[in-house]
Amino acid sequence: MNFNLLKNVIQKTEKNLYEYCGKKILGLYKTVDLAQKYIYAKGEIPIMLTAHLDTVHRKIPEDIFYDKNKKVIWSPDGIGGDDRCGVYSILHLIANGYRPHVLFTTGEETGGVGADAFVSDYPLCPVDINYVLELDRHGIDDVVFYNCGNENFQKYIQTFGFKKAWGTFSDISIISPAWEVASANVSMGYFNEHTASEYVNLTILENTISKVINMLCDTNTTFFDHCPVYVNKWYNGYGYSGYKAPQYNTNKKHVGYTELPLLKKPPPTYEDGYSDRFMNGTERDYYD
Repeated sequence: MNFNLLKNVIQKTEKNLYEYCGKKILGLYKTVDLAQKYIYAKGEIPIMLTAHLDTVHRKIPEDIFYDKNKKVIWSPDGIGGDDRCGVYSILHLIANGYRPHVLFTTGEETGGVGADAFVSDYPLCPVDINYVLELDRHGIDDVVFYNCGNENFQKYIQTFGFKKAWGTFSDISIISPAWEVASANVSMGYFNEHTASEYVNLTILENTISKVINMLCDTNTTFFDHCPVYVNKWYNGYGYSGYKAPQYNTNKKHVGYTELPLLKKPPPTYEDGYSDRFMNGTERDYYD
């Protein structure tokens, strides 16, 4: 664990962290796009790692407390593990010689502002990547796929020690369908996010980084497409307009969809306590 790097990432405003990450990336990558709302770097490993620079906390954590026995850090100002854990992990990985494609975004907590700007500038995937991995999930060993229904991809990611869970929104909810590339969001060891009692378990964080290293080093992986699961129309506030089941040929290659009839049931309520029917006043996918 690089405590100096972690502290530098945690104790910065979004603007200052953007500048800090930009300097780190420029020193290690040949092709870098320092756009106003994101930082994108073209790497060598066919996987793109992404994390967001903003947090919900208005104050920079001045005092950081560390429990050596439990390997837990927290701050009365809010530690900002969501998503400084992801930013730290990417910087740690590239500092140790790994060169995945990298995307740092701004404004994820306000609806994916940076991700929207990114896909607007890059409507098509600019490089050959096999999938996108977001480092922005609370808890331990979770992996969330949102509306990416590629079953082969889901099984593949879970072989690295993650278990499938459910979530509402993150930057890959915007990037993955735009590029038609599969994506997943994995646990980074922070808990009680969006509250002053947020804390980070450093053991879990280190374990996730080890799993990501195994993924980056896997030379047998291939391209995984997005395979959307649900269409995003609602029926009188209930159900959804149809389930699109991914279809595969005998070689397990995705070849299309079979749309099933309309199902009627109340909108879901997720573990965070609110329905995902609307985001920013627009209809959103029903993820199951």
